[in-house]
Amino acid sequence: MAKLREKLPKTFLNIRLSPVEIIEQSTGQIAETVRRLAAEAGDPQMTGVCCINMDEKVADDKITAIFKTVEDIRKEYSGLMEP
Repeated sequence: MAKLREKLPKTFLNIRLSPVEIIEQSTGQIAETVRRLAAEAGDPQMTGVCCINMDEKVADDKITAIFKTVEDIRKEYSGLMEP
């Protein structure tokens, strides 16, 4: 993500999470992955997080972890923005 942001500073980047990997990850690991990739992307306002193609094998708490982490990142980032 960092290299993409370096080469494409004004481009909206979409973090696509792997539905296969998420099945085996803990909610903590998912949160860490989202945070790491969002940090590497550099600009939360120009970064999305995509979790499409999840099926019944992905537990609801894992999807909730994605949404919660993104919500937390948004709150943290908005606190850093000037009024």
